[in-house]
Amino acid sequence: MYGIAPEDPTDILIANRWLEQPSQVINHETHGNLKFGFSWVIFVLVFYIHLV
Repeated sequence: MYGIAPEDPTDILIANRWLEQPSQVINHETHGNLKFGFSWVIFVLVFYIHLV
């Protein structure tokens, strides 16, 4: 309805792949990005299920 949940599941896979790539940033910052990405995926799934 609001266009937040991607219709193509590959969008989430690409986002996860991008987050999993080795980064030259501090490990703590990278861990934070992974945590944020995971919580965002959960939010999208819950939001999509709520719409259906």
